Amino acid sequence: MSLLQAEGGVPVVPDNNVNITGGLNSGSFLIYVGVTGDVSVDTVRGNTALIFKNFTQGQILPVMVRRVRSTGTTATDMVALEL
Repeated sequence: MSLLQAEGGVPVVPDNNVNITGGLNSGSFLIYVGVTGDVSVDTVRGNTALIFKNFTQGQILPVMVRRVRSTGTTATDMVALEL
């Protein structure tokens, strides 16, 4: 497994209808979780409302996402890391 480095990052505002934007605009993001909770995401491969339960603070969600949904997300202080 190779180590990935982010090209940039933007704060995450969970939204059921809007994709993450900002940075270099690649549309592929990993999510850093600042405060433990559930994270509901839409992946770049088309999975919708995929929920990761009780994701631990200080960790990076190892899935390429395009959207963090407000419904089902309880984690906070998240940053989208653009690859």
